[in-house]
This record gives sequence, structure tokens and C-alpha cells, in this order.
Amino acid sequence: MKDRGMTLVELMVTLVILLLMAGALFSVMSLYRTTYLKKVKIAETQIQLPLGVDLLRRDLQYAGFGLPWKFPENYEYTEATDAEASPYNDAPSDPPRPVVGDDGVGPNGSDYLVLKGSILGWSEASQKWGILSGGTSDNIAYPEPDIFTTEDYVLILEPVSQEFKAFPVAGNQLFCPGGGSFCPPSADETYLIYGLTASANFTRPFNRVDYYLDTDPNEVPARCAPGTGVLVRALLKADGTRNPVSVLECVADFQVFLWWDLDGDGTAETRTGLGEILDQAYDARFERDHLRLAEVFLVYHEGGPDPNFTYPRSTVDLGTYSFDLSGISNYQRYRWEALHFSVVFQNLR
Repeated sequence: MKDRGMTLVELMVTLVILLLMAGALFSVMSLYRTTYLKKVKIAETQIQLPLGVDLLRRDLQYAGFGLPWKFPENYEYTEATDAEASPYNDAPSDPPRPVVGDDGVGPNGSDYLVLKGSILGWSEASQKWGILSGGTSDNIAYPEPDIFTTEDYVLILEPVSQEFKAFPVAGNQLFCPGGGSFCPPSADETYLIYGLTASANFTRPFNRVDYYLDTDPNEVPARCAPGTGVLVRALLKADGTRNPVSVLECVADFQVFLWWDLDGDGTAETRTGLGEILDQAYDARFERDHLRLAEVFLVYHEGGPDPNFTYPRSTVDLGTYSFDLSGISNYQRYRWEALHFSVVFQNLR
């Protein structure tokens, strides 16, 4: 029997079958890869969201913590230098307001929120506080003797009036007597100590964080819809510039409303925007007496664009608030979500 190889026709048929199989495998793998990447991007948002929201909640709750209510005559400090951030300064000499901001000054009419308090910094020092006793050689009476280190710089306040006594004071100088003019005048008096920073060049007796939408193309991920941005938390540095850190990506809108008890009956009955503080020139004392609650709205999308998905509405509605998506190019291809939460201010008084 004579051996024979494959004919040209048989070879071509075999190659076609192999190509079809390879194409089918490639299609399956491409579909799997697309689905996988889509789910990864959605998961990124779902992981980032609770972390960012919890941080914003915490900052709202601690706004006002460790703020001086009264400065000595001729005391001055510096604050924000950026044009976008400086309208919310209390510098050079006013007691800092715990909450400041404005309505509709950001992308898509979003708000700009400013919070002030000792505990709002990133440093370990800013998370510390204690009590300085007069007439004793002890360092710190509470919560533990050596809580502050040489690298910590602190603010010292009189506890009843929250009157400013000294800043900055290094952690290794916190002892009385002999510690300086910041010591309580008698053995039965105490002062409050609030850690602020690890920098000897810090120029203000509080920490400040600004929340706003950043739409810089270099900062916004490519998966985000056109016109959306990154909600950032920007800590004010010693030189007055901002140090922004991403809180949530692909955000279309960020709105903050305030609830006030203006008649003093214990019920927050008046709802305003952030701009009311600037419009009415409310000072720190007015906020402590009347500001009670913050209400926050966020509109964002999960993942990236999906050609196989159609968002069913042109607006996002949350009762008293709605956002029009029609100004965002190709908005139908994104999975839009909205978040609404309220926070009671706990450290204004």
C-alpha cells in the first residue's frame, strides 16, 4: 500500500477548523476579560465608597474639636493661599469657624466644603489630647503621662472659655511649673492640650481640610464619564497650599446642606446651603450656638462605560435633591448611583 500525505484541500480544511477554534477561544477569552475588567472597576468603587464616606462623616463629626474660641489681642495667624481656598479663611485674627464653604462654585455646580479642628490632620500628633495641671511637676495628667513626644507640637486652651493660651509648644516642654506662660496659674486649675502637627513651622492653631471636586485630567481616571471628577480631601499644609487626596472617583456632584436651630428651641428647623455662612457673615460663635446638622448628597458612577448597558433615566432623584445627567456626554452607558446621609455635629459646643 502506497503511503500518501494530506492533500492541499485537506490541509486547508484543517487550517480553517483550527482558525475557527482559535477565533472562538479568543472571543470567549475577550468576553471573559471584558467582564472581568468591568467587575474589577465596579469593585474598586464599591471598596472606595465606604472608606471615603466614613472619612467624610468622621471629619464632619469632629469639626470644631480643639478650636480656640478666643485669641489674645494682636494675635495673628496665616491660612490658605490658593485663590480657590482663601475665601474661606478666618485669618489673620478671627476665631476659626468649624464649618465654612459655598454653593455651586465647583464643576457641575458642586459645593466647596471646609472643616476646621485640631483632630482633622493626618499626623499622629493631631490625634492626641491631654490635660495640663497647674502647680505640679507632672507632665500630662490625662490620658497618660508621656502621650506627647518631642516631635509633637500642641495647642493649649483654657477649658471653659476655650481661650487660646499657647501655640506651638513642643511635647517635651509640657510640664509645670517651669514650662512657661502657658502653665495654669494655680494647682487647682487645668488647661486642655490638643496635638496639631509634627512641624515646628506650622502657622495656625488648628488643622483644616477642604472637600471639593477636582476635574484635572491628570487626576481623573480614564474610566470616568466626561465632566465627572474626583472628590478630594485636601489638608491645608503649613505654607497655606492644599494637599489633596482622592476620596471617591467618578463623581458628578457633591452637595452639602446645613440645618440650623435659629430660634433656640432645640430643634433644627432651618435648612440652608453652605453659602449661607458667607452670605450672612456668620461667625464662629453663631455656628456654635445654632448649627446642628449636615446633609450630604453625592452622585457618582460605578465602573466605566458599558456599551451593553443603558441607564434608564436622565436625572438622579433623591427626594429634596435631583441631578440632571443630560449634560454628561454618553451618560446612558454608565451605572449611576446616588448617596444621601446626614451627620450631627458633635464638637461645636
